[in-house]
Amino acid sequence: MVVGVDQVTPMHFHRNKVEDIINRGGGKLVIQLYNATIDSAVTVSIDGVKRVVKAADQVLPSSGESITLPPRLYHRFGGAQERVLVGKVSLMNDDQSDNRFYESVGRFPEIEENEPPLHLLATDYARTSTRSNEPEPPRALELGRQCGIFQPCNSPPDRH
Repeated sequence: MVVGVDQVTPMHFHRNKVEDIINRGGGKLVIQLYNATIDSAVTVSIDGVKRVVKAADQVLPSSGESITLPPRLYHRFGGAQERVLVGKVSLMNDDQSDNRFYESVGRFPEIEENEPPLHLLATDYARTSTRSNEPEPPRALELGRQCGIFQPCNSPPDRH
């Protein structure tokens, strides 16, 4: 993901998911950490090396470094100085039950829909289905079509 300057994820933890956050380059990646249950020192792994930091301290992984966040570790991160490219590798999780936000936030900001969606989230199928229990496939999927890299799928491919 690309994280803009002063763009910050909400403070949250995951009940079960372990994740690695990787600074892939660009600006500074700033990560703030707290234990979920007690206000004490936090133990994390940076590039496989255990490190202990004070609660609320900021960790700044250098370009190429990764930090492993265990379950139940509050964290928020953002970019400083310039945009930063961030990689995330994690176990699977259920966003509905695994995420715990420090302050209440919605899954997505409120959006005033003025067009039908092109791509649906898994939780959107039941809401948009025209049949009782069978979801409609996304309109944008055109399986089996061969489209050029800069050629829209709605035009026939060039045959040279």
